[in-house]
Amino acid sequence: MHTAPAMPDADRRLHVVAHVPEVVVVDRDSNGPIGRQDATTGSSSLTGPAGNLDDATEPDHGAGHGAADTMVVGLFRGGFRPPGTEEVLDAVGLDQDVDLRSGDFRAHVGDALVLATTGPWRRLVVAGLGQLSELSPDVLRRAAGAAARAVATTGDQVATTLAMVDPAPTFARAVVEGFVLGAHRDERFRSDPEPSTIRGLQVVVSGGSVDPVRAIVETARRHAGGQLLARELVTTPAGNLGPVELADWTRERFADAFEVEVLDTDDLVERGAGGLLAVAAGSARPPRLVRIRHAPDNPVASLALVGKGITFDSGGLSLKSPAGQAIMKKDMGGVAVLLGVMAALVDQDLPIAVTAHLALAENMPSGSATRPGDVITIANGTTVTVANTDAEGRLVLADALAMAAAEGVDAIIDVATLTGAVQHAIGRRAFGVFGNDDDLLDRVLTAASAAGEDAWHLPLWDDVDAELEDEVADLVNVVWPPERERGGATVAGLFLRRFVADVPWVHLDIAGASWAEEARGHLPELATGVGVRTLLHLLEANRDSN
Repeated sequence: MHTAPAMPDADRRLHVVAHVPEVVVVDRDSNGPIGRQDATTGSSSLTGPAGNLDDATEPDHGAGHGAADTMVVGLFRGGFRPPGTEEVLDAVGLDQDVDLRSGDFRAHVGDALVLATTGPWRRLVVAGLGQLSELSPDVLRRAAGAAARAVATTGDQVATTLAMVDPAPTFARAVVEGFVLGAHRDERFRSDPEPSTIRGLQVVVSGGSVDPVRAIVETARRHAGGQLLARELVTTPAGNLGPVELADWTRERFADAFEVEVLDTDDLVERGAGGLLAVAAGSARPPRLVRIRHAPDNPVASLALVGKGITFDSGGLSLKSPAGQAIMKKDMGGVAVLLGVMAALVDQDLPIAVTAHLALAENMPSGSATRPGDVITIANGTTVTVANTDAEGRLVLADALAMAAAEGVDAIIDVATLTGAVQHAIGRRAFGVFGNDDDLLDRVLTAASAAGEDAWHLPLWDDVDAELEDEVADLVNVVWPPERERGGATVAGLFLRRFVADVPWVHLDIAGASWAEEARGHLPELATGVGVRTLLHLLEANRDSN
């Protein structure tokens, strides 16, 4: 067994900030003309547990809300101006007939025009809203995110009339989510960082919708904060984040809120967790299986969340190309999603028992690495021929799924950056959804739609399942030889299905959606954190129905 090289504590430390701006709701009708409101009057400060998605290293951003220095308004294609925009233009001295469409700004969703102004604010941001006929909460989420990104390093207190476009609270929720997600900048590893300067958002709404909006924006802020946490975990370099470091950070982060159990190598050997042990065999860093339990009194249901946490994936002896390895710190994206979910559940009165199972390992080549053709035994006794060591995620998930199913839960959902094949099937903006239970599938897809996260149901063909049968062991981890394999995301899902017994189960393959080559709307370049808000919507919908 290799020994990990010594590293200074400061270098080894997992450093996560994920600062979440404060949010207040401003009553347009009781505070006078826009631009002259007192943001502390008739507003609701949303401090508390939702903002504590960071560690002790968070910079001091100050407290409270002063006058806004930046105002964000919307503009539809064709020049149509939603409520609030005309009054803001008047406040900054712009003629109401002025055509704001110029240069690259054509009012498409995601366009943002920044103007220096005199009057109530230093700058005005005009956010494109696209066609009026296509208005939706997701449009506002993307528009608010693009506007926030445009002033992330110049604004301090930002006000917006975007929530006045539609009085439904779901639109205000989308504005808050988009703004918080768009304002975030991950500058932890730069020598001369330019972090976001935005400390707060003032959401302007008409009086009749103030109370419903106040009730929902704290939830929006909390959900977005969970997604930010997932983003920062994924973008953390693998040198700073191995299985042990992530397990230790998780125990420290959640010890006061939940029961946290960490299984080390000896524990995994005792439980027969051959998948985790085989994947980690070539690494100097030992594996871990972490369980985080939210256990309310008299729960109405129980849910197991299972996450793939390959903190770095070289491919093992079935080595990836150098280009393929370059972003493989992201292969723990499923675990990052679950940690974002659990962070958002802290101090929440959720009557559903939720256990997050984090399967953590590093997949490396060495003289002790698992070889192609080796046979391993999963925690439920199933034997597997490892035909390809680069199909390792399904092996660590198999252990965690089998253990979760043995606990007798009502449902299991796993989240994993599992296959490149899912990107070929549906592109990189959506995640694939597989399952063995139509009701649970429908609930997950409905939650994804409500969260504004693109998801697509993909099949589990029973006739393909037979191709996983092996001549030596019970199963093989890939269809072999590789030229026989078609529908690789489906094959991986079928493999996972073998380990959930008869428990209702859904698998989210986020391999494409978890990482973006360019920023769009509220989603940044690199790690997106997609999946966090889908699972939170699912949990809240089930809470509200019980």
